[in-house]
Amino acid sequence: MRNISLITGIFFLAFYILITFLGWINLRVVFRHYRGLKNLSLAYFLVSLIIIGGFTILFIYPFRAHSATNYSIYFIFNSILILVLFSKIPVALAGLVTLPFYKGRFRYHIAFAGLMLSLGVALAMLWGFTLGPRIIDKNHIEIRFENLPDDFDGFRITQLSDFHLGNFNYPGILANAMEENSHFNPHIFLFTGDLVNNFEEETHKWDEDLMKFSASHGKFAILGNHDYGDYYRWPDQESRQDNFHGIIEGFSNCGFELLRNESKTIRMGQDSIHVVGVENWGHPPFQQYADLEKAVKGIHPNDFRILLSHDPAHWEATVRSIPEYPLTLSGHSHGAQWGIKLAGFDFSLIRFSRKTWGGLYQENSNYLYVNKGIGTIGLPFRLDMPPEITFITLRKK
Repeated sequence: MRNISLITGIFFLAFYILITFLGWINLRVVFRHYRGLKNLSLAYFLVSLIIIGGFTILFIYPFRAHSATNYSIYFIFNSILILVLFSKIPVALAGLVTLPFYKGRFRYHIAFAGLMLSLGVALAMLWGFTLGPRIIDKNHIEIRFENLPDDFDGFRITQLSDFHLGNFNYPGILANAMEENSHFNPHIFLFTGDLVNNFEEETHKWDEDLMKFSASHGKFAILGNHDYGDYYRWPDQESRQDNFHGIIEGFSNCGFELLRNESKTIRMGQDSIHVVGVENWGHPPFQQYADLEKAVKGIHPNDFRILLSHDPAHWEATVRSIPEYPLTLSGHSHGAQWGIKLAGFDFSLIRFSRKTWGGLYQENSNYLYVNKGIGTIGLPFRLDMPPEITFITLRKK
């Protein structure tokens, strides 16, 4: 789990207490018209006290998120916290608006509308915590390249990303993904990072299942920012290194050939292409371990390359302007695990922090595909941003 500062924790508690108070003002207006609901005020404050106490214990004192190894406790609490928090915001805003209308005729209508909106938010959040992470999105795309070797016309690639196995509890979608991959019959299977959250033992439960993903010309993977174990406060450097070596071994046990600033040549007939895998590169505070020059050593500049780079920020910052990388595959963003899909238009708040967060992007002759991940991080939650398995077919232009 990631750490938060003491100041951030105190600020959050102050914000939560404020919206709790404003929400209570709003609920009093509604409950006054329905005497049978007055007892709900006690439940409202009881839940609020549990949230405040739980947050203080887990994130401030005596426990801290940065030293957490029991993901279940944090994920269950975070789920309840986010559900309650977002459900309270509409009713709190309505409570704030009703203050100027303390004796006004519209006060009840505003308060009731705020309550209904909060209930709607709660139902949407419940869907996101229950069914949202369990319905996989199977995306088939076709990309055409002028410089694709002739014998690779129709070359098939399966891409998965961001398992986060420490909190992956969705065997149903894994079985579904395996079945779809078998039907697609890919030439190569690519995993673009974040196999674990922090710890090497996270792979033990799933290694036999992940070994079942197959491809005729190999399974390749790269490291994501979580695969270094950097989000845990290790007692010493030796423990950190032992864990990291265990994660590296975990990739192998799952059937992946891990590419760490290196490449692999794929041959079809008389032609060949190169799968180039680099270590994580992201804007600070994310690590920048990628070494493109090292990864492509010995590759002719005119050879076709598929680059695996976990964070799409790498493509945005440098790769998109380098013509030698016609196709880059990334993950990392998860699409923020929530968004809106309407009439073919995808939207997520992550748009305000990065331009490339999900789907296919193009810059001149260079393409980037960002997989939205199959697992979850932070919260076991997905709202209209389902887990994804991507099936890519390369075509000669």
